[in-house]
Amino acid sequence: MSSVSIENSSLVSLIASRTLLYVNSSDFISDRRVLSLKSELAVLHIIECLRHEGSLVCDEVLYSEGGHQFPDTVLKFSDGSTLGIEVKSSSKISNSWSILGNSVLGSTAVAVDDTYIILIKKSGECSFDLRYAPYQDSIMNVVVSHSPRYTLDLGVDLAEDPSKNFFYRSGISYESMKNSSNPISLVTDYFRSQGRVEWWLGESNEEASSSATILSWNELEASMVDTIYGQAFVLFPEIISGPQRTKYNNLAKWLVARYSVADSSLRDRFSAGGTKRLVYNERHIIECAPKVYDTLHDHRESVKTAFLELTQAELQRFWLSYLPDQDTIEARKIHWYQLLSITENDQEKLDYVQALLEINIP
Repeated sequence: MSSVSIENSSLVSLIASRTLLYVNSSDFISDRRVLSLKSELAVLHIIECLRHEGSLVCDEVLYSEGGHQFPDTVLKFSDGSTLGIEVKSSSKISNSWSILGNSVLGSTAVAVDDTYIILIKKSGECSFDLRYAPYQDSIMNVVVSHSPRYTLDLGVDLAEDPSKNFFYRSGISYESMKNSSNPISLVTDYFRSQGRVEWWLGESNEEASSSATILSWNELEASMVDTIYGQAFVLFPEIISGPQRTKYNNLAKWLVARYSVADSSLRDRFSAGGTKRLVYNERHIIECAPKVYDTLHDHRESVKTAFLELTQAELQRFWLSYLPDQDTIEARKIHWYQLLSITENDQEKLDYVQALLEINIP
């Protein structure tokens, strides 16, 4: 949907394909530098190799290490045109190609004619995958960390659904955002025109971002609701059997900070409806169990996914005693079970949860 040049698209395709081969080589995998820096340098290395081979002809390559300019690398050509390449990386092994982008303010941006993003992410213990796209085409939304930022997703097919792109939906062009002296006002005006309330409060941790508008639970898509249930049960086991007066406090604050969701009926989302009859291992029955156990059962697959996909840093923010020798799925499940055991004294219910979530207690 963007108006990038065919020449630049072909050039970035060549850089990306060669970079993919390189990052899966033994030289890259054995390099112990942090993944983000390694990824930037890998792309820079391929650019220099292509220049040496004569496959890439440009007058100058400007590179700024450590994110001190956007985009990281700028290619200057003899006709005066410029091409920017922003490199992102992710060590999380998942099917998602979504990642936090640069600030809407663009305070470190340099002027270029075209900008592409290359995202390198782990696909296995010693393997990497890669995708690239025109930068503006990868922008799906504006969210909050310590300031409004773009969220990027290279897994979205805009030919199938262009409305996923923020600029398509808003009617704002990427060029106008780049050139505006007050780009945040363009975003807030758009949100207000949609009848939504913008806010710019949030985490300073770039991995923890929230929607730029306050949402009610009923405005969430079904898939997001399922994700939240899974992450909530994992991060806050106290909602299952903690003290009634305080069990939802941490969950409520996290929902606002992480997803911008404010819900006055939060308790009812998890535990309304009295008691339920639970059956496990085909023959064990628990009569009159609290409804929250039935909610846990309904979202068990999302809970298992959360155990897999939440980062160690996210877990340790709320599991203060989680200091494993190895951060494995089993280590996470066992620690979670131990946290639950602090407030749940009924061994029968603990056995139910253990069977439901396939927790192997040594």
